Amino acid sequence: MIVAIHQTNFMPWLPFFKKMEQADAFVFLRHCQWSKGGYQNRFDMNGNWYTMSVQQGLEDIADKMYLDPMADWDRIVSRLPEHKGTLLTLRSALHHDKRLCGVNFRLALQIRNMLGIRTVLAADRPTEATGTKRLVNICKEAKATTYLSGPSGRNYLDLELFDRAGIGVEFFEADEADKVPILEAI
Repeated sequence: MIVAIHQTNFMPWLPFFKKMEQADAFVFLRHCQWSKGGYQNRFDMNGNWYTMSVQQGLEDIADKMYLDPMADWDRIVSRLPEHKGTLLTLRSALHHDKRLCGVNFRLALQIRNMLGIRTVLAADRPTEATGTKRLVNICKEAKATTYLSGPSGRNYLDLELFDRAGIGVEFFEADEADKVPILEAI
């Protein structure tokens, strides 16, 4: 059982979904600190940023709220007319609530389906564990035999903790051809 874990980003690039496709289960990390200037509420496409406004504060991603998701989404659609059809299809992800993690999860689910990916999606639970210990615990809960990390995991993971838990670690590397905004891939 290969498990990948990633924060709930807003309109992630294609490698996010390629990594998802290589896993049996993909866990969205929601109970972690929201980072201003990150990718949880914005995306870059051809040097332009497209942003969904969020409430002020540094709470967990699970508690972060979009302020006016429909208006922000419509503004993004107006700035990307060449992707209007796809964006209007994805707009349904915004109807249920204003929670950042909920909207981002539903967007990822819709895009996963559009790409024909069958990986099971799940969400983390609150825990006191942090860092690698937390990732190991999530993998144990999912009965992982292998954790699929992004390439930057080489810089911060404590591989010994995975080894002691009997969980192998592999590092996902995106092909250069796949490093494109998701709207250009679907």
